[in-house]
Amino acid sequence: MYDICGERSDGRVLNCPDSSPSKKPDDLFSAKIQSLCPTISGNVCCTEREFDTLRSQVQQAIPLLVSCPACLRNFLNLFCELSCSPNQSQFINVTSIGKVSTSYHKVNWC
Repeated sequence: MYDICGERSDGRVLNCPDSSPSKKPDDLFSAKIQSLCPTISGNVCCTEREFDTLRSQVQQAIPLLVSCPACLRNFLNLFCELSCSPNQSQFINVTSIGKVSTSYHKVNWC
């Protein structure tokens, strides 16, 4: 998966299916990733817009998990890997795609 193609009816974003290789982020984006996802370095399978969405979504859970550092670390690692890991193709299988109308683009496959 790579980038955001649209939204579901509940406002949650939809990622784009993409079978291209992972991409090297610029230094600033790499530093942003490292600040939240220290286990992810080098190439990534997420855009800055995707990462910003991830950051805003996990921020909601951090106050609940901060009292358990291991829980917080595991939680962040799970969502960081699902969102940005360069090895997504080894543990994520896209089983269906559909057309959606979006405010990001007129029509995209997601």
